[in-house]
Amino acid sequence: MSDNLPWVTGAIGLLGTEPSYRLMNECETLLMVGSAFPYSEFLPKEGSARGVQIDIDAGMLSIRYPMEVNLVGDAAETLRLLLPKLEQKSAGEWRKGIADGIQ
Repeated sequence: MSDNLPWVTGAIGLLGTEPSYRLMNECETLLMVGSAFPYSEFLPKEGSARGVQIDIDAGMLSIRYPMEVNLVGDAAETLRLLLPKLEQKSAGEWRKGIADGIQ
């Protein structure tokens, strides 16, 4: 994703940004979509966040983080079906604090 998008916090990992580090360490829910991100030490601590993963390959589910919900399917189609089931929350202080850290 382009770093110019409003909610992109930058890289994660060894060369990551402070907002991305905070986002991973303080999030309530982790959504991974089609990702084989290899560095589990940069994900939330196990048990600190709920996990939801979407992947077309069932063998990739929950290999980096213990997910509560594993969805097998095409990312775009699965997200289209999932989106109407989600409730949007208002932008709280936590999210504002993360956004304020983006340069």
